[in-house]
Amino acid sequence: MLSDDAYSAEAAEFSIEDLCIYEELLEQEAKAESSALEPDEVVGDFEALKDNIKARLVVSENPEHLHVAAILERDPAKRVELISRAVAAGKDNVLHLWGAVEFCEQAPSEVDCPLQAWQDRLLSLDSQNGEAWIRAAVTRFAAGDKGAALYAMRRAASASESRIYWPDTIDMVGRALAAASDLSLPERQTYAFTFSALPIRSYQAEMLMCEEGAAGPLAREWAEACLAYGELSERESKNVLAQSIALAMQRQALESLGEKQRAAAVWKKYQNEYQRRVDAAEDSQRYELVLATNPTIFHRYIDAIREYGETQARVSMRKEVDQWVRRHQSLECIP
Repeated sequence: MLSDDAYSAEAAEFSIEDLCIYEELLEQEAKAESSALEPDEVVGDFEALKDNIKARLVVSENPEHLHVAAILERDPAKRVELISRAVAAGKDNVLHLWGAVEFCEQAPSEVDCPLQAWQDRLLSLDSQNGEAWIRAAVTRFAAGDKGAALYAMRRAASASESRIYWPDTIDMVGRALAAASDLSLPERQTYAFTFSALPIRSYQAEMLMCEEGAAGPLAREWAEACLAYGELSERESKNVLAQSIALAMQRQALESLGEKQRAAAVWKKYQNEYQRRVDAAEDSQRYELVLATNPTIFHRYIDAIREYGETQARVSMRKEVDQWVRRHQSLECIP
């Protein structure tokens, strides 16, 4: 029997000595870097881990467990079956509907999936989310209904929010891993990030739709709608990837509108943001290790992503980790 509250019941306070797991983690990382494992073997181990966890989750009636099992499932038809069970068990849970639409969009045409029904329900429950509307625009555009697609794109551009439910998915995956695996706390928190990123889309379809729309008979209307959506997503999105795509979409739309100077300024901003992330990643090891081993900081970080966005959350997390390390400088195992 899987425990529904195994993750939420995890103690926020723990022994300082336990944090010397850092040394073990550093040793594991060093061994991994010098490992003779071939890439295929690494992938095989990762897939075996996913299959083992999934096997424990699919027997549950908990909608979160079924949703996470769908994330880990490789077969598109089985994935749709699992998320269908999650949607049915979760009633009108927006996160499960979001995942259902996501998996339907990714499924090949031969897989029977009620995309339209799920998408309509998601729009009715999440009507102020620009991300829900742009997904509807892509679906309608692909079906050849350009007028309905442009309407959805305008709704996406005028929405008050932009959410892809990434922090919510991280939390959900973490609870499922606590209930259905023997992974350690650092492993669970690391894999919560890894697995939650698996369904995130690349936005290629959205970019292509805006490009084609801006080349058609309603070119200006499409370019203006895509520009406005890009500005909304940059401002309101909590995810760095979505914000990067938003800047790329703005640049594309501005070039379609003939506004070369503004397009160049947006591209410069995109490059600066990219370089800033590269620079920040260079000294990230200590922060990542503290984040993986400290449940209090980890959960505050996820909450901060949800409220302020990934960029600001990382700034706050780094400050908190620095303060934590200063308080425990006597521990030899602190990197």
